[in-house]
Amino acid sequence: SSILGTFFFFMSPMIFGIIHFMNDSNEKPPLPLSPWFPFDIDSVYLYLTMYTVEMMISLIIIIYHISWQCSLYSSILCLQGEMRILDLAFMNIPETAKVMTSRAPHRDDVQYYNNFCLKECIQHHQKILQCISLLNGAFKIIIMEYLE
Repeated sequence: SSILGTFFFFMSPMIFGIIHFMNDSNEKPPLPLSPWFPFDIDSVYLYLTMYTVEMMISLIIIIYHISWQCSLYSSILCLQGEMRILDLAFMNIPETAKVMTSRAPHRDDVQYYNNFCLKECIQHHQKILQCISLLNGAFKIIIMEYLE
């Protein structure tokens, strides 16, 4: 919805810019950005071209920023879910070992299955840490932006 609102925010001056040129006013129409152009933008076609380019640049920047924000939040939620799964796996190691012992009649050693479950939890934790370090590298700019 914010992208749509931004689009309409940028489109309304384009319509008013056309009306402005239809009235043949001597005022220079405002542009969203205020750059220097090596040509005169008082003609209708150049004004509309430059306004369209500036509008597209602004929309691309907004879409880029929103997509990175959404990616950051969804990654944090995913990692939170993974940590919850790991927490539940740690809490259920004794029950899991008992179930595995009852299913394997040739091996009645509960400690072996406890160690097996613990090893899987440690591997899961290592994968989560790898993912966190990867995300830290990818989202470092956005995280630094929040710290300012």
